[in-house]
Amino acid sequence: MVAGRNVEVEQKDVDRYGRVVGLVKVDGQNLNELIIQNGFAWVYRQYCKEGFCSDWIKSEEVARKQKKGMWASPVVIPPWEWRASKSEKKQETPNSEAKHPEIIIGEKSKTGSNESWFSKLGKSLTPSSTSRSENSTNKGQFRCDGRTHCSQMTSCQEATFFLKNCPGTKMDGDGDGVPCEKQWCH
Repeated sequence: MVAGRNVEVEQKDVDRYGRVVGLVKVDGQNLNELIIQNGFAWVYRQYCKEGFCSDWIKSEEVARKQKKGMWASPVVIPPWEWRASKSEKKQETPNSEAKHPEIIIGEKSKTGSNESWFSKLGKSLTPSSTSRSENSTNKGQFRCDGRTHCSQMTSCQEATFFLKNCPGTKMDGDGDGVPCEKQWCH
């Protein structure tokens, strides 16, 4: 989009790594906004405090609903959450006798089970009948599909369903039982 074209950068800030944070215009068009509208960027709500940010947030929501760009994928993890998960893994103590992860569905499986990990994974992504009856208002509306982060949700109701019914969610940072308090469940 920028090769051979006039590019202007209006500096807004410098981040903690010394990088310029700014608005980029290509031949007079706001590139930041175009990227968001086409589903190739998030609005970093924590830092976007300018007047145009609310428009960008609306554009992001439209792109998400229309499944544009990255939103076409059922599993999208924002960079800050991906980086956090990588640093968590670095902090874990390496174990010389590390085993492959075991996926447990229902009761612990007997040793020597012939069931494949792929089959087990498929079962773990489908809520149990117990979980469904506990959330009868959501019955059939949502299903576990591997999403684990708030950025992948579209409502508080959906985030609450995932937190209560789906394995491996990372949506309740303070452990109070309310997911996605910054994004959805204010």
